[in-house]
Amino acid sequence: MIELRLIVIVAIFLFILLTPIALMSIPTTLERLTQNSWCVDKIYYRGQEVIPYSLGIKMTSEYDNCDETMNFRQSGIVDFPGINSYGDRAHWVYKNDSLIITEWSIGNNNSFDKDLNIKDNKDQKSIYLGAYLLEIKDNRIKLQSDSLIILGKVLTSSFRF
Repeated sequence: MIELRLIVIVAIFLFILLTPIALMSIPTTLERLTQNSWCVDKIYYRGQEVIPYSLGIKMTSEYDNCDETMNFRQSGIVDFPGINSYGDRAHWVYKNDSLIITEWSIGNNNSFDKDLNIKDNKDQKSIYLGAYLLEIKDNRIKLQSDSLIILGKVLTSSFRF
């Protein structure tokens, strides 16, 4: 009987000791957001599906089925796929359970005309700007704003540019 009590006490002690350690080792939402590259599966803009297609150099891998990616850097910079344009760069912050996307302060909003001359697009705003609800479950991500929904998954290979 004493052995059973000792086993129960040791088990309770180990549970109390190991539970906080296990909970502290679970990555936070911010860690999961920045430590992964995200494969963009679908984008819906104002209820309509848009197909992301970035112009320029892209490297692909035969080991994944991902044409477009987004990357959230710890520095607060995010790279989004282009939509029949070059990729879009923006600034991000996570505040009050919302992901806020704003213009990149240095400015990377140039696009090109048919002769590959830079067009001045000061009036053109990125579709990615705004406040988002961020949901990361398992290896899936969902960003949802008033006008945009981005669905994706963790990119499993590192053969991307």
